[in-house]
Amino acid sequence: MMEAVKAPDSDRERWSSRAAFICAAVGSAVGLGNLWRFPYLSFKWGGGAFFIPFVLALFFLGIPLMTLELALGQVFQGSDFVAWASIHRRLRGIGASGCFGAFVLATYYNLIISWALRYFVASFNPTLPWVAATDSTALTASTDFFDNSVVMAGEAAVGAQDFLLYTFYGMIVVWILIWLSLFRGVFVTGRVTYFTMLMPFILIVILMIRGLTLDGAGVGVEAYIGKWNLSVLKDEPIVWSEATSQVFFSLSLCFGVLTAYASYNRKSCNVAQDSLIISFCDFLTSFVAGFAVFSVLGHLADQAGVNLGYLPVDGPGLVFTAYPVALSLLPGSHVWCVLFFLTLVLLGIDSAFSLIEASVTALMDSIVLRRVKRWRVVTAMCLAGLAVSCVYATDIGLFLLDAVDFYLNNVAFLFIGLIHAVAGGWVYNFQLVGEKVGYVAEVCAMAAWLGGAFVGMMVGLGAEDTAVGSTAGPLVGAVIMVLGSATALGLTKAKDMSLEKRAWWLYLGTIETLRMDLNTVCAQGNNWPITIVWSLLLKFFIPPATLILMGLVFWSSTQPFGRYAGYPAYLQAVGLALAFICIMLTFTGIVMPDVYSCFHPVEEVALKEDELMTENGIDKAADGKVSQQLLTDRIAATTVDSGAPPTPYSETVSVAGGGGLTTADFMSKV
Repeated sequence: MMEAVKAPDSDRERWSSRAAFICAAVGSAVGLGNLWRFPYLSFKWGGGAFFIPFVLALFFLGIPLMTLELALGQVFQGSDFVAWASIHRRLRGIGASGCFGAFVLATYYNLIISWALRYFVASFNPTLPWVAATDSTALTASTDFFDNSVVMAGEAAVGAQDFLLYTFYGMIVVWILIWLSLFRGVFVTGRVTYFTMLMPFILIVILMIRGLTLDGAGVGVEAYIGKWNLSVLKDEPIVWSEATSQVFFSLSLCFGVLTAYASYNRKSCNVAQDSLIISFCDFLTSFVAGFAVFSVLGHLADQAGVNLGYLPVDGPGLVFTAYPVALSLLPGSHVWCVLFFLTLVLLGIDSAFSLIEASVTALMDSIVLRRVKRWRVVTAMCLAGLAVSCVYATDIGLFLLDAVDFYLNNVAFLFIGLIHAVAGGWVYNFQLVGEKVGYVAEVCAMAAWLGGAFVGMMVGLGAEDTAVGSTAGPLVGAVIMVLGSATALGLTKAKDMSLEKRAWWLYLGTIETLRMDLNTVCAQGNNWPITIVWSLLLKFFIPPATLILMGLVFWSSTQPFGRYAGYPAYLQAVGLALAFICIMLTFTGIVMPDVYSCFHPVEEVALKEDELMTENGIDKAADGKVSQQLLTDRIAATTVDSGAPPTPYSETVSVAGGGGLTTADFMSKV
């Protein structure tokens, strides 16, 4: 349930306009993965068939989680730490996990941007360094340039042997660009994103139009979306995890970025509409980028007389080996190379500085640094990021990047997404629901749903016979969920309450009170409301879905967990350790929430609680805390006043009494 947190300073920064916020959020979402990873995954996993798991993950996981993050940041006017601590103080660790993961991601993400900078500068040379004397050796020359002049990859088993100065210099430039984008605050950041978001989209459209006019473009388009190998969806279940990871990565979910950005909005901004706009723009960019990439690659395959599958389209080979060669075959090749690598740099920069903004906002909201000048915090974060990035400026940087990226995206961020859904769907107003129907019944319902998903996953993925497992797993999970939920309903204590009301409180009480409370603030006037579909997805679908997707990563036959890509043990250990730290930061907050108290100024919390009690006559509980049920009831009072349809929640509010603390009054205190 909502806990009183520090009131935002009256001079909290604001976006210059709603358009600036949308551009910044879209800029964070639209990054290198849209131009690089999404087209490759589509080519790798059945062509157009990949769109099925991707679109399903986007609508059933991505958009609901984005709506949650935007709403919490906007309502509570603070970072991930403040937002999740406002639901329950033991959820502070979620903020730590997201910010830590975003920082780690930024350190290796900037390595790729530094490569793009290297290519961008090289595109102005009279002779493109990746161009060979003859077309027959073009791919070999391009591969040699990337491997021996840019990455300078060594032997992963041997460890780092060389420090790459040119890569390091590129990283310095990238971190300076990040600093320039952030040090003056979001007012300036919003202006920057008008260029860094809009220009890449224009350039991608130009590249797509040019690519579609080339000979052989149809071959590439067919490989991208024309072929629908649906069998891969069943035979290679890891495709579902990779599609979901791409959605999480592309939408900047679970990084703390969206929460931080939304905290600089007015509380009454249209969250439901914003989340759909951002998601649609991100998907549209990915879709268009696929045509821009594969139409040109189809032309390259046609000119070289080879099958498209022969081209190096996996990993960085797509944009740093094959695509530059294809562009070099066009008239005015230098111009096309400049445009393409400028697009890469711009796509990367606004995503990179958004990842750092998550931590900057958290630090600026903390009791320790809230009075420190913003430029000092940004400088410290950029210097720390540059220092950590140095480990990637070595001859094993590419291998280290790949290992860390795999475990961070497929383990850590899926786990954080799971915790987001559980916290929003099951923990919010847990005390109020427990008082209504009994804590035993509430815990039983939670255990049935989450436990059923876990046991079903273990049975399904652990079976030696895949056909048996795919049937037995869902069946066992469903039986546990149904029987456990029915048992929980039988354990409800409020026998004077009708069965319908008890079921509502037990199954929907937590998430629906959250939805109504958020709508009270974010759905004013003509704003779109958050619908009950969001509630059902967040509570009943996303937790078991993310559990199963994490299980697919652990049991994958094509990418064995702990042996990813055949990398040596020390690289696996680094990736696993960073993912493990993300997970442990969350559990640390659950077990020892006061560890993060500096990010949640308790002194001001106590002050605001006293003010609330004095002004509104709220009794103080024995432990010195404000009665959370009274606060929640009074918050929800405006839901009834605003004409919302009656629910057991609104009936409780009417009994509790009107007047007193309205949502607007309360939100002015948090």
